[in-house]
Order: sequence, then structure tokens, then C-alpha cells
Amino acid sequence: MELINEVRSVLNTILPLSFWDVLDIAMLSVLIYKGCQLLLETRAVGLVKGILALVAAYVVARIFQMKTLIFVLENAFSVGVLAIIILFQPEIRRTLERVGHMEFLERSVGNQEVLAKRNSHSINVICDACRKLSDERTGALIVIERRTKLGEHINGTVLNAVPSEKFFDTIFYNGTPLHDGAVIMRGGLIYAAACFLPTASKEETVDKALGARHRAAIGMSENSDAVIIVVSEETGKISVAENGLLKEDFSIFDLRPYLTSKQGTFSGFSEGYRAENFNAASAVCDACENFSDNSTGAIIIIERGQVLDQFLTDVTVIDALPTKEALGTIFYKGTAMSSQAVIIRDNLIHSAATINVPLPETLENKTLGARHKAAIGLSRCSDAIIIVVSEETGTISVADNVKGDDFTRRGFDRDELRQYLADRMSPKNEEEVQAEKEESPIAVLRKKLKKN
Repeated sequence: MELINEVRSVLNTILPLSFWDVLDIAMLSVLIYKGCQLLLETRAVGLVKGILALVAAYVVARIFQMKTLIFVLENAFSVGVLAIIILFQPEIRRTLERVGHMEFLERSVGNQEVLAKRNSHSINVICDACRKLSDERTGALIVIERRTKLGEHINGTVLNAVPSEKFFDTIFYNGTPLHDGAVIMRGGLIYAAACFLPTASKEETVDKALGARHRAAIGMSENSDAVIIVVSEETGKISVAENGLLKEDFSIFDLRPYLTSKQGTFSGFSEGYRAENFNAASAVCDACENFSDNSTGAIIIIERGQVLDQFLTDVTVIDALPTKEALGTIFYKGTAMSSQAVIIRDNLIHSAATINVPLPETLENKTLGARHKAAIGLSRCSDAIIIVVSEETGTISVADNVKGDDFTRRGFDRDELRQYLADRMSPKNEEEVQAEKEESPIAVLRKKLKKN
């Protein structure tokens, strides 16, 4: 009766209702509804049910004057708020972040039409790549950033690269410098690779049969609103982690509509990296030294002014920031791109492609390898610098407007190559290119000495 009297007293204080009272109740109702929506797919749902059960028990205890139960429940409520904050910190953090990222609180970032096309393309590429990785039983971990920024988890190699099925396959190929860890997608691009993610907050609750990738996916989903895709190395099965929950056995036909339904919340955030802030020549030299030490075959084309698209086929655009790790991954033996050439354009790893130029008759019967022949052929019809690392000997050679059947020089070490590129990387104008094609190497050298 005491509780009923209290409720009656409260009702008497707010009646009759004014406009502001109605608005107050409506806003409270909306907040409760939105709160329930935010909690719906988290582990906190069980917590809410438990709290409601305790509240119901407290009401019953008050009605029937159960003093001992009332005493216990009131003391439990007094410390319960602090206990909830400690136990469910990840869920509370994620919920507050989701509130902060509601559409009416966020400003549009960048060109939404371009972003939508980029995200749509990335979804198609991810699905195609996951199907191939699943068929090949290649383990993969792909994190798609949404409204929660993942800057604190960018601890790998920043690429900012255009996604493609071939590049995903190359990154996750077992043994490459970037295969161990997660790829983080941001704004429809492969933002970073080889990133290590937090583990699940409660390891004891995770299925013991799950491997490290699945545990990392659950941990990441607990700490953000990201969508994390896992391809199992053992079974080839595709799983998706979101909001602390792991959904297993996704077919490729389930994955595409699932990601499409989330596309509107994918991140449009961009760091605004500028290619000129990175030294492509330095990355090339470091990578070539590593290739030489490990006898890894490679061919790297550095454009200086002339665009080489007419001489290239089977082109995969990458547009990644130049790093030793990225080049090492592309040329790792056995990957989908290892036998191709890498094109450095505008200080970026622009693409991987096959060189398609007719070889001079004088080269056809030479004992040179395919990479060396292609380099000489391309250097005769362009102003590019072509660097070749021999898979057999590890020797670094450079073809640069070659006049005969040999290279400009063979047997570079890293420091010599760095100095050579520093002297030769500046673009040439058409007159200089034509002059070097018509004149002999000695005449060109004399002309340069006269200028100096």
C-alpha cells in the first residue's frame, strides 16, 4: 500500500499535464526506445534483463514488506551502478560512440557520391577476394572502419591503396611481409595492413575452438563499431564479427547483401596523405637490397615524364604509398603479382603490370632472363628507369635509355642505387628524351659536362 500511495502522490504532482510535461514524457520515451535499440545486439541485453528482474523483485518486496529482501536489494543497487560501469565498459563506450555518431550529429565528409562508389567497389572486391581466399584456405582478417575511428589500432604499414582481388590475395599470401595481421579498410581504400588487434575482453567466454584471428575479430568488435571479416585458414569458412558477437558460416551470397546493408555507415574519413611527403626512391632502394640478399626476382619501373600505359597489359592499379613492406609483399615468390613489374608513378606504387614491348632481334637469342629482356626493350622506347633484381644471382641492374644489348650498369648496392636515382629521378622534357635516343652515350656525357 505504501508504494501505491507514493505512485499516487507522484501522479498528483504532475497532473494536469501541460505542453512541456507531454514533451518531457515524449523525449524520455524516445530516449528509452533508442537506448533499447543500441543495446539490442550487445551482451548488455542480458544485463538489462537481469536488472529488470531485480527491480520486479524489489517492487514485490516493497508491496509485501519483505524487509530483509528490501535491505539486500537496496544495498545491491547502491553498488550496482559502479559494478556495471566496470564490467560493461566496452559496451558503454561503444554505445556512447554510437550516440555521438548519429546522423544528425555528424557532418558529411568529402564527396558523398564518390565515397558511395568507392565503398560499393570495395564491397564487391572484398566479397570476390574472400571467395578466392576461402577456396584456397588462406587465412584473412579484414576490418571495415565505420563511424568509430580506428587510429589507435593503425599499428601496421599504411598503404592507402586501391582495393583489388589480386592485391588482397597478394597481401594475405602466406609468408609475405604484410600477411600476418589485419587489413583495415577506411573510406573504401586499403588504409593499412599487418595491423594487430586487441583480443576479446573475456577470453574465457570465447569458444576454445576459435583461432587467433577469430579472437582478434571479437576483440576489435568489442572496442569499436567496425565490421570484421575473418576467413579461416583451417576450414576456409567466412565469419563476421560485429558488436562483440561472431556470426559464423557466412556464404559469399550472404556476405555481399550484409555488407551492402551497412554501407551507409562506412567511414569516409581520410588522413589526406600526400605522395610528395614520401620518398619512393628510398623505399625502392631498401626493397632492392632485401631482394638482392634473398635472391628475389623483381622489376621496378620508375616513370620520369612519359606515361607508359601503352606498353603495359594486365594492369592492376594499386596507388599505394611507397614502402619496403609493400614492395616486398608484391614480389614475394608465388604471389599473383610476383612475376609482373611494379610501376612507380607520381611517387606512388601506381600499379603492377606486364610489360608488352617488341624485343629487338639482337636480344632474342641472348641468354638474358625475361625480366632483363623486357627492361632493355622498354628502356629503348621510353625515358623510364627500370631496375631489375636477378632471381638467380641477386644482382641489381639498371636499364636507362640503353643503346646496346647491355644495361647501363650491373652490380649496384643500395647506396650506389640511391645516389643513381637521386641524380636521375627528375623528369626530362621531350627534347632531352629525343636527344638521348639519337645520340650515343658518350655524346650525351660530353654534352652534360659542357653544361656543367
